[in-house]
Amino acid sequence: MCRLLEWVSTLADTFQSNSHPEFDDTVKAEFNDAFPHLTAAKVKLENGTSVERASHPAVGVVARVFVRTHRSNLGKAGSTSVTENWKSEDMEEYDTPELRAEWVEDQLRDNRFLYEFPDDPTSKGIFRGPLVITTFAYFVELYIRCGWSAKYGPPAGMLCLAVMAVKRGLTQWASGTFDKGGAFERVPWGTEAMRDFFPAASKLSEAKWDDIFGKAEAVIKATRGEIHVPGNDRDEEDEDEQPATTLFMSP
Repeated sequence: MCRLLEWVSTLADTFQSNSHPEFDDTVKAEFNDAFPHLTAAKVKLENGTSVERASHPAVGVVARVFVRTHRSNLGKAGSTSVTENWKSEDMEEYDTPELRAEWVEDQLRDNRFLYEFPDDPTSKGIFRGPLVITTFAYFVELYIRCGWSAKYGPPAGMLCLAVMAVKRGLTQWASGTFDKGGAFERVPWGTEAMRDFFPAASKLSEAKWDDIFGKAEAVIKATRGEIHVPGNDRDEEDEDEQPATTLFMSP
């Protein structure tokens, strides 16, 4: 399943991954790669026909649920990043709804939250804003635990999804108090990610990717410590009522 998510993370439209024309073939290929001893095994369906185990409908259902779960969790991570940000020492002065609303408005103006140095005219540090990095760290922890192969390329689509998760989190606080608002779904979040951010993310250099991953790993170490054991990527129950109480997956 981790390899499947690795493929999904490279797509421009991650919200449409489950209906992508290559989804089922990718599921089958990754299933056979993970379970080579089952490649030749056949199973009977209720209608009496025999299919390869990797092509059993149940495998596709589980794969689609897996992808949706982690996409939802990334959305919750964006809400959590913004909510937890109010607790940092740097944000102590924003102690009223009015001040928080002003700060959120500033972050959303020209997508300033996207940058590490939004006021630097020469090197802004795109995709390295603190909230973006903290949210993307959810995905990076899974990346580390699974021992990612990177055979499909850099996760530009998932990075853009993290950007939109943060933007949604900021809009939830636009009034200075938390308002759940709409769900984290393709319209508007997925379409905006694909239109406004994926072209730039897909052109990031290897050095910039190294910097993004390095910063995300630093967040993980600061909040969770070192990650030693790969795997164990269990899904969590989808609860979109409030920001998640913890940013990262439980070990």
